[in-house]
Amino acid sequence: MDIDVEKLKKARRILSAETDTRVVDQALELVIANHEIASALEQSFGSLPGFRVR
Repeated sequence: MDIDVEKLKKARRILSAETDTRVVDQALELVIANHEIASALEQSFGSLPGFRVR
C-alpha cells in the first residue's frame, strides 16, 4: 500500500492511534459508519423535496 505519510501522521494524531495499522482500521470504521449513516438518512428523509445526503 502506498499511503501519504503526512495524511497518516495527521490522522494518527486526530485519532490518538498508537500504530499505523490502528489508524487505517479506525479510518475504515469511520468510512463504513459514514456510509451507514448516509444510507439511513436517505431511507428516512430521501422522499423530502430538496433533501440530499452529501
